[in-house]
Amino acid sequence: MSEPDIDKKWAFPTLKNILNKEDKVCVLAFTFFDDIKNSKDWDRQYKKGMGLEYRLITEMFKRYGIQEKQIEWINYFTDTIEQMIEKVQSSTILCIPGGAPDLCMKRIKEKKLKKVLKNYAGTIVGISAGAMVCLDKYHITPDYDYTEYKECTGLGYVSGFDIEAHYVGSKEQMESIDKRKVSIYAIRDNGGMLVNETITCFGNVEIFE
Repeated sequence: MSEPDIDKKWAFPTLKNILNKEDKVCVLAFTFFDDIKNSKDWDRQYKKGMGLEYRLITEMFKRYGIQEKQIEWINYFTDTIEQMIEKVQSSTILCIPGGAPDLCMKRIKEKKLKKVLKNYAGTIVGISAGAMVCLDKYHITPDYDYTEYKECTGLGYVSGFDIEAHYVGSKEQMESIDKRKVSIYAIRDNGGMLVNETITCFGNVEIFE
């Protein structure tokens, strides 16, 4: 997904048989930018009653009967590595929010979580940057957060294609798509992909071969 919109009417019919009220969600809240420097900053983005990301993510899961008490958040600043691993392994859905994909991967490696995450057997919900890091290789298009194009290594849940999140057909996006020599799924803000044995696009997605 490009946005936390799994509850929208254009997404629900595709995902209603994938997510259900018995699921337990673990949110890997590692995608924040460098302006978040401590636990207090982290709380303003992700803590209950304070964070916009907290509200958006908990609300989108409610459509599937998943309540707040079924959602655990991994706090980069206060959780021990053991607590992080426990939260991942006790969940059935791993949610990776939007933000900075390269910083997310840096923090995963720093906390030595890559192997645990790579072996995750549940369902993964990736939003924007969170979707990008699900790939074996992904690219970052220059925008207001990044000044240069770059290609990066992700977690490798899926391979053989790349995505362009928040696709609007901008000059920068088209140049980035042209540089990648694989199929690109350009996901608009009202679009998404379901990847299992096959790829199912829903909402507004364009494919560049």
